[in-house]
Amino acid sequence: RYRWWGLTPELRYFISFNRMDVPKGFYVAPFLRFQRVKQNYVTDAHDPDTKQVLTGEAEIRKNSFGGGFMLGYQLVTKRNFVLDLYLGPKYSSANSNISFECPTCNGNEVLINQAGLRFDGVEGRAGLSLGFRF
Repeated sequence: RYRWWGLTPELRYFISFNRMDVPKGFYVAPFLRFQRVKQNYVTDAHDPDTKQVLTGEAEIRKNSFGGGFMLGYQLVTKRNFVLDLYLGPKYSSANSNISFECPTCNGNEVLINQAGLRFDGVEGRAGLSLGFRF
């Protein structure tokens, strides 16, 4: 099982010298991002006490916090559809909590194959959004 949710507030500043009712055109937008991931899967772990390989369920919980900025363009059509294109850098820092449970575990087991995604470092954020103006 893999569960993920995130929250990304952003503040858009439209670059325009004309006053307009509907924001459109080029914009810059700083943003923050918080993500929480929880993953459960069956895997093997090494027990340093007995030197055996044990099978059990691993749970990984990751929290990530970061931010960045985007450059974008928002196009509004005559039929009130909105097309939004954006691109920019993002930095994130994450922490992970890993637990492993099995019938004979005592807590000091080491996972052999650790699955999952990384959420640390610099990466790009790009997207295309389609919406409707109301």
